Amino acid sequence: ANVQDYNRRVGSFPSNVVARSFNFQEEEFFEIEPALRAEVERAPRVDFTVGGGEAGRPAGTSGPIPPPPPAPAPEPPPATGSS
Repeated sequence: ANVQDYNRRVGSFPSNVVARSFNFQEEEFFEIEPALRAEVERAPRVDFTVGGGEAGRPAGTSGPIPPPPPAPAPEPPPATGSS
């Protein structure tokens, strides 16, 4: 899309006046051969989850993700003696 926009501006008035004065030329579109495109599509994928499994699940496990353990109960405040 960028090359197409650039080429349109190089060839249309009034930007073509500036393009000619600075010797801007139309550019060719970038194309990838189908064989190279297939090779790129087979590129390895990277997994950033902990343990290599699904998020929150250890690697090699299946089934639903277990809930987190309960939070520890708060400690009672220290007793104050008033006699």
